Amino acid sequence: MRFVKKSTALLLVAAMALTWVPLGARAAEQESVIRINPIEGLSPDFIKGSDVSMLSQIKESGGRYHDGGVEKDALQILKDHGTNWVRLRIWNNPVDPDGNPLGGGNNDLARTVETAVYAKELGLKVLLDFHYSDFWADPGKQFKPAAWEGLSGAELEQAVYDYTDSVIRELKAQDAMPDMVQIGNETNGGMIWPDGKTWQQSAGEEIGGYDGFANLLKAGIRAVEDNDPEDQTRIMLHLADGGDNDLYRRVFDALTLRGVNFDIIGLSFYPYWHGTLEELKHNMNDISTRYDKDVIVVETAYAHTLENGDGFTNIFGPAEESAGGYKATVQGQAQAVRDIMNAVHEVPGGRGLGVFYWEQDWIPVEGAGWKTGEGNGWDNQAMFDFEGNALPSLDVYNLVSAPLEGEPYAAELEYVQPVTLDITVGGELQLPAAVKGEFSDDSIRLLPVDWEAVSPEDLTKPGTLRIAGTIEGASLQAEAVVTVEGTRNYVTNAGFEAGDFSGWTLSGDTEALDAEKSSAPAGNAYSGDYSLHYYLDRPYTFKVEQKVTGLPDGTYTAAVRTQGGGGEKSLKLFAVNAAGDKLTADIVNTAWHEWKHIVIPNITVTGGELTLGVEADANNGSWGSIDEFELYTDHSQVTLSAPEEVEPGSEFSVGVGVDGLVNVIGSQDLQLSYDRELFQYVGAESSEAGTVVAATYDADAGTVHLVTQHAEGKAANTESLQVKFKAQHIEREGTIGVTSAEWTALSSGKKITPSALGSVTVSVYGAANHEPGGGTGGSNGGGNGGDGNGGGTGGNHGGGNSGGTDGNHGGGTDGNTGGGTDNGSSNDDDDDNSGNGNGNNGSGNGNSSNGNAAGKPAYEAATGTATAKLSADEAAKRLKAEGGQVLKLEIPAVEGAKAYAQELPAALLQEQPDLRIELVTPFGSVSLPGSMLAGSKGLGSGPVTVSIRTVDPSELKDEALKGKLGGKPVIDLTVLANGQPVAWNNPDAPVTVSIPYKPNAAEAQHPEYLTVWYLNANGEAEAVPTSHWNAKTGLLTFQTTHFSAYAAAYDKRSFSDLSHVGWAAQAVEALAAKGVIQGTSDTEFAPDAPVTRAEFLQMLVRAAGLTASFDSNFSDVARTDYFYDAAGIAKKLGVAGGRENGVFAPSERITREDLMVLTVRALEKAGRWKNTGGSGLEAFSDASTVAGYAADAAASLVQAGVINGRGGVLAPKEATTRAEAAVILYRALQVSEQ
Repeated sequence: MRFVKKSTALLLVAAMALTWVPLGARAAEQESVIRINPIEGLSPDFIKGSDVSMLSQIKESGGRYHDGGVEKDALQILKDHGTNWVRLRIWNNPVDPDGNPLGGGNNDLARTVETAVYAKELGLKVLLDFHYSDFWADPGKQFKPAAWEGLSGAELEQAVYDYTDSVIRELKAQDAMPDMVQIGNETNGGMIWPDGKTWQQSAGEEIGGYDGFANLLKAGIRAVEDNDPEDQTRIMLHLADGGDNDLYRRVFDALTLRGVNFDIIGLSFYPYWHGTLEELKHNMNDISTRYDKDVIVVETAYAHTLENGDGFTNIFGPAEESAGGYKATVQGQAQAVRDIMNAVHEVPGGRGLGVFYWEQDWIPVEGAGWKTGEGNGWDNQAMFDFEGNALPSLDVYNLVSAPLEGEPYAAELEYVQPVTLDITVGGELQLPAAVKGEFSDDSIRLLPVDWEAVSPEDLTKPGTLRIAGTIEGASLQAEAVVTVEGTRNYVTNAGFEAGDFSGWTLSGDTEALDAEKSSAPAGNAYSGDYSLHYYLDRPYTFKVEQKVTGLPDGTYTAAVRTQGGGGEKSLKLFAVNAAGDKLTADIVNTAWHEWKHIVIPNITVTGGELTLGVEADANNGSWGSIDEFELYTDHSQVTLSAPEEVEPGSEFSVGVGVDGLVNVIGSQDLQLSYDRELFQYVGAESSEAGTVVAATYDADAGTVHLVTQHAEGKAANTESLQVKFKAQHIEREGTIGVTSAEWTALSSGKKITPSALGSVTVSVYGAANHEPGGGTGGSNGGGNGGDGNGGGTGGNHGGGNSGGTDGNHGGGTDGNTGGGTDNGSSNDDDDDNSGNGNGNNGSGNGNSSNGNAAGKPAYEAATGTATAKLSADEAAKRLKAEGGQVLKLEIPAVEGAKAYAQELPAALLQEQPDLRIELVTPFGSVSLPGSMLAGSKGLGSGPVTVSIRTVDPSELKDEALKGKLGGKPVIDLTVLANGQPVAWNNPDAPVTVSIPYKPNAAEAQHPEYLTVWYLNANGEAEAVPTSHWNAKTGLLTFQTTHFSAYAAAYDKRSFSDLSHVGWAAQAVEALAAKGVIQGTSDTEFAPDAPVTRAEFLQMLVRAAGLTASFDSNFSDVARTDYFYDAAGIAKKLGVAGGRENGVFAPSERITREDLMVLTVRALEKAGRWKNTGGSGLEAFSDASTVAGYAADAAASLVQAGVINGRGGVLAPKEATTRAEAAVILYRALQVSEQ
């Protein structure tokens, strides 16, 4: 809260009928009173309804309710606080294919009848809401019940009639005949799709249209009427978006034309989604008169807090509070409901019948979530606190009907929210005509404002402006904080904030276009209040364009933001220069609020003008929003300055500065490279006040990493710092340059990539001191009679280049010291002199090169097993000699052997997590971690034996599997303790296995399909995701956390729907072969479908071979979820941190930047990825939009060639398709395996 409520305001309560209501135990932390004015003339029959469809499941799951500290029945509490109607939704059969309840209330017939009967016993009236679906139905989904699949036309209409009839008959039989029946729920686009769908989602989609919709409505209505001969039950039709008058006219004009008979129009109106209260009033007043119908707001709600009761992401957050017009408080909740009730009451002719609050009862209780296994996203919009205590806002139904005593409460203006705006340098400042004022009743109202004049000069340079405004009749002033930065946008009315199309030319079916007010972030605008919205219920075309003149010749970038349902035949951003050259970029919208940033870079402007815009060829019902056009050119750069010539041995400074700066920047992150033979880095400093410099350097690489912090911000094009170097004693030219740069805007934290990076050339000339060259040589001898090779290097200072030689020596048979020699040579290219350096004799201690265990393996002919043994003493000696990290044990080939076994002290595999034991046999090698058997039981005190055995394919029972293997090698891995198998399975200590394999000619052409199969206990083959073939070593390598039989395999998968994404086919098929990804069926992959966060995490954890034991998971991940293990492993290893309140949001579509972050983290945890540093993002025009947490990962993947972008942009915030995810993951795995 930004203010303290005045105590005098509270004193007014006692003098009026603005009843104060004490809060329950937990709710007392919020507000202890609410102030609600009665509604004058409110009818006693005015509907004060409560949707309680969740109530039965909440109580069944253990939810309890209290009023004034006393536990009571929830329906009784609601009635006591003024509820006179209840609303109950009903689903046809809310179970999954296995018969498990879907959740969300499980509103089947039995549960609905039970609640309706009890409501009637309490004297409450009942509104029955038919969804005609097995689960939720709303404007975005109206799925046909499973039992009706395959039905259409008259058969489907009869099914609707029969089902409606059976429900009504059952309720009548229980003396619970509904007083009102709603046919369909939020049917903006029809119901029971596609038969009753009124809009085409994609070209060519077959729908029933309004005829189909009307016929289905008539069938349901007729069933109610046939059971209601006295016409006591009223019929309602229901749409969402209660402030959208165009929608209501469009739908009800069509239904009226088709003779649909009904009594009431129901509206959903959530203030944070559906427009303003004035728009609701206008719509209700219009449709009640136009169609001669009563109206009811049948769904509404508001939050009483921004806190979360169960960790599951809530629908209502700060963005909704900003858009809703009330604070998220108990008072704000009550005031919102009161104001909506008053709007309904004021509908002319008494046609406004009442209001239903949606799920006042939905408190957070485990087992009563949106769907089975999920939490409650509505808990902060209930009228009970999180423990089930009735909030004071619940009494709003009583308070609006209480008699007025004294004067009505006049809410006082307590705070004016400042306006914050960002405009580009030289851009057009459009201050809003009204500001938001916070009042003592917790309403937030728009207040007209007059702003003081702004000097045009202030808009030509980066900085922050504070502009005062006067509000008529108020002592408080308004303030606008304007940040001026960024490249100048040459487009006029770029975001339609003028509220119209001024500056734009429209053509085509212009009736489809509207400068719509639907404020960001909750509405249809990307930013601000307005955007261009397009929709028409027939095929249509349009073009919106603007000719920009007076442009300096140069290279420009055009861009726009769009969102929508998709499915247009064609939708493009275009730019046409004076010469008529036209460039376009396709726009592919995917869903509401999935904003696309469409960019056309490198537009050549000559003649001073350019026309840009969007053109569309749309299908019936295509819809979307267009916002924030941009046209800009970028001259920003990091500059370097330095002396042209310096003397050898002298120090000099390189000035690092900025130019073309259009942002106030708070920090710089720079990478400099320099000629490491010619220059030596000395240090870096800044003379600018408030600037802090941090520098690191790599002398071997010749790089300096500089980070500057500008506490007060940097807005001037001046040098930021001085970097000092020392010239070496070499005479020639050398280059110092900026290889990467990133600025961070002071106000927004936005990342900015300069368009140009400077470099300088410095000549070193003068008296050179040539120093003689020297050489050093070193060698290591190999044991067991092997020859050792040692490398030697020679160096020459004085302008010479490094020279190298090889030193050869013989190694002793027991791995003792070997000798070596080397010669070093140098070559001075500048003075044509040559020098020779003699390398000293090198010496090295060589250990056994093949690492054989002492003694010959014992061969047991009966079993065909060759067993080598290693005692504890031998192990200790070997570890000491070999450094204690890796113990390599090689068992030589034994004629006739079918298995090789290594006996080891058990302690080697239990207590040494930093140790790896490399067991090499002719059948394959196994890398065992020293913690492999940690926690294993029944090992005893004796040794353990690890064995690798070849399996004759004839031993396999599955004939089909034998055919698939085609004679390829099969091995069986076991571990024994005291002669008995150990059931080893340790996710914290994976084992790496390598099998020798030579592919045939066909396999060698496509080695990406080579994989390893795990043969489970049932003899079935399962692909091992981590398997890969190394052409250099000829080994198939994989990781496992359990021992069993494994086989080499070649498994080329194919899908029928990859022809249009040929660029992704190889990646998809290769990952499918390894079991990393699956198709949506045996023959289809759905490459264009978006990938959810859970889906990608599942494939990523499998592909990277990540394993770990874990005892906690994200709060929105259930044990029954297919990705439960992947999520738990990723959380344990730090690959995925989740979001606030411990959620992972598994069902959300994964953004490209989140995908990049998870990919790099996973491969780093697997030890398969090394971040090379630097940026590499400057090639993308939208690099600055990459979130700070994702920048390093994105840069790393770009530098490795894994990410190429989408037509010159990274599109970091956009969703990732299944095809894209496969390609990115496949490329990353290929890079990591090199």
